[in-house]
Amino acid sequence: MYTDYFGLSESPFTITPDPRYLFMSGRHQEALAHLLYGLKEGGGFVQLTGEVGTGKTTLTRAVLDQLPENVDVALIFNPRLTAFEFLAAACDELHVPYRRGTQSIKELIDALNAYLLTAHANGRRVVLIVDEAQNFQIEVLEQIRLLTNLETTKQKLLQIILVGQPELREMLARPELRQLAQRITARYHLVPMTLAETQAYIQHRLKVAGASIQPFTVGAMKRVWRFAGGVPRLVNILCDRALLGAYARDKKQITASMVNEAIAELGFEAPKKKLDPSRWTIGAAVAASLVLSTLAWFQSQSTVSVHDLAANAIEPAAALSAPATAPPGAPLSREPITSTETAAQSARAAEGSEPAPESASNDSALADAIAAAETEEPIQVDAALAQEFTAESLRQLVWNTPAAAELDQAFGYLFARWGLEYASLAGITGCERAIGARLHCHWASGSWQEFVQLNRPALIWFEHPDDGTKRYAIVHGMDGDGVQLRTGEHTVRVPESVMEQVWTGSFLVLWRPPALDVRLIKPGDRGELVIWLRRNLERLDGKQTANAHPEIFDRELKERVLAFQRARELNADGLVGEKTLIHLTSLTNSDDVPLLLTDD
Repeated sequence: MYTDYFGLSESPFTITPDPRYLFMSGRHQEALAHLLYGLKEGGGFVQLTGEVGTGKTTLTRAVLDQLPENVDVALIFNPRLTAFEFLAAACDELHVPYRRGTQSIKELIDALNAYLLTAHANGRRVVLIVDEAQNFQIEVLEQIRLLTNLETTKQKLLQIILVGQPELREMLARPELRQLAQRITARYHLVPMTLAETQAYIQHRLKVAGASIQPFTVGAMKRVWRFAGGVPRLVNILCDRALLGAYARDKKQITASMVNEAIAELGFEAPKKKLDPSRWTIGAAVAASLVLSTLAWFQSQSTVSVHDLAANAIEPAAALSAPATAPPGAPLSREPITSTETAAQSARAAEGSEPAPESASNDSALADAIAAAETEEPIQVDAALAQEFTAESLRQLVWNTPAAAELDQAFGYLFARWGLEYASLAGITGCERAIGARLHCHWASGSWQEFVQLNRPALIWFEHPDDGTKRYAIVHGMDGDGVQLRTGEHTVRVPESVMEQVWTGSFLVLWRPPALDVRLIKPGDRGELVIWLRRNLERLDGKQTANAHPEIFDRELKERVLAFQRARELNADGLVGEKTLIHLTSLTNSDDVPLLLTDD
């Protein structure tokens, strides 16, 4: 209806997956690389999860487009199947002959195994893609696992991609599915687009549809992103309605207020103007922007392989089971053992060279840093650089730091603050190695004051204005108005006023959750995590209340959480997400947690 009015050849925001409109955001590219890396390993499972509308189908199609000619693919989209029906559907997709009318699972497996052996002998690979996997029955998922037992003495005959909503991760954490979870060689959780990606997405779709002008103002696109949360499907629905509304009002430009009207027409409440996305603690937009910054960092290097992109995704390929000491009162994690170390070894062999972290571990400065951290000796400021830094002189020091292996060296310093030897931990990336010590990486953004309030040593990075290359440093500690900064092999003391001038707003901290897989504790939850939360809040405010059901996250506990969040100037929503958990563990486990500022 509005296409001629805006000079478009067709509607640009339909929700059908037209390949001409394919837009690969930073995290879509990263997820694609992660999946292709998992497929390259051969055998086992690859897992892709994400909220509804985040582009899982788009990624699946992109994977199919990049598979080589010698790969046969079967796609199963119907989750309402029995184990027998699933096997029959797989055989039908691959054109595997079997006796019609049979009710024998064994016959189907034998037919499928014969097909796979023939394909292998002919140099072909077989990939099975299972969509909506979170809706499959447990016995069907177990039957899917058994399919990976079809193998030769050297290689699995079938590669399986499980695609599903976040509930799939919860399902695979169940004890009865631990054998399946252990066989996942790569996993990725797709998060929504950032504001910049949403703007590029809108412009891309309009351009494909033939637009010669941009009808959406910057404010309108921001309002679309805020409402849609970066979810492509919601972006499409809202943009389509906004274009229709502009056409009905004879307007060529779509403003933020017009987007609000479109939201109301869709039956939703328009977002409040005072909402500040930069202060979200759990919002998907923040997480997405942090993933993008990580991807941009890999793309800035001279050579980036699919393995590099995949291995350095924010969510680790798999979780290790070697637990370190948990915080007092923390429940034991039931995270299943998985094959990260095996995958890492295979990846290294495939690349044909030893990874940088091993060589970086021999650096004498790093060894000294680890020794100092383990013995709790005060770090020594580099005497040759004992000066009053200006913002410019600090930048010169950072950019004179050699780039080789610097990220691994920086991670080594950060791990040393936890008394850990980085090189001895299994994994490819810093965040994968953290899992082995029951730690998580928390990528965040915020002002210098917000960072200081978080009170954790952090990895930060500087981006060169000319070529976008990165240099890394560790904010090691603070004393008075000075900040201890480690960059390369130098440890310097920088005035806090100078750090505020050079502060980029992005940083990474390590933190230890009460259980390895916990990211959120919310009202209505029950169990040991809720008891842990209640006890630690009671320790902080010194007030114990009689409660018949301390294991339930009830109204009284929510009020305590809200009071804690307000006192720490956090987003007071009553949800205990990563940021709230980090603040809480900093205050209640000071003997176990390295802090930026101490009470000494």
